[in-house]
Amino acid sequence: IPPPDSMVRLLIVKSGEAQDEIEDALYLLQEAGRITAQNKIREAGGAARNVILLIVGVWVLVMLAAGFLAALVMRQVGRTENELQFEKELAQVTLHSIGDGVITTNAAGRVEYLNPVAERYTGWLTQDARGKPLEEIYRVIDERTGRAVEPFAVDAAGSREERDAGSVRLVDRNGRECPIRYSLEAIRGRDGRVL
Repeated sequence: IPPPDSMVRLLIVKSGEAQDEIEDALYLLQEAGRITAQNKIREAGGAARNVILLIVGVWVLVMLAAGFLAALVMRQVGRTENELQFEKELAQVTLHSIGDGVITTNAAGRVEYLNPVAERYTGWLTQDARGKPLEEIYRVIDERTGRAVEPFAVDAAGSREERDAGSVRLVDRNGRECPIRYSLEAIRGRDGRVL
């Protein structure tokens, strides 16, 4: 027996309602999935932003620390330069004040400094003598023979040599002679090396 029309209609209406409910449920599931995906994307973006902020923060801290260390190093370098300048000035004042003639040379034997007494005895000013070989500025002769004396023949140990004032004469820039007593001492660093 075929079902009555009212039943078929009822079945069609019921199946239409069921389909609408299924479509609504699918739509709600789809919308929930979309919202969940958006939330996950937002969370991932927030996490990425946090990582970037952390990296930038660490970089800023490293740069600040490097700047601070650079400032400390520069300050120490400045202090050291000032201390070295003071020591140099003190040494120059000391050499300048000594009552004996003092001539300093570099390791190659070129004149670097004459104190005022040495300038008076040799006839050379420091600025004129600077860079010249010592033998040109400081000429010594044996008084008895008149022959040039190698004034600074010193051994590798930097041993000192002294001569009697009566037997050695200094010849100044203008050829004048003066009896002198001289000595030589190598200037050594803390490690004992000749400077």
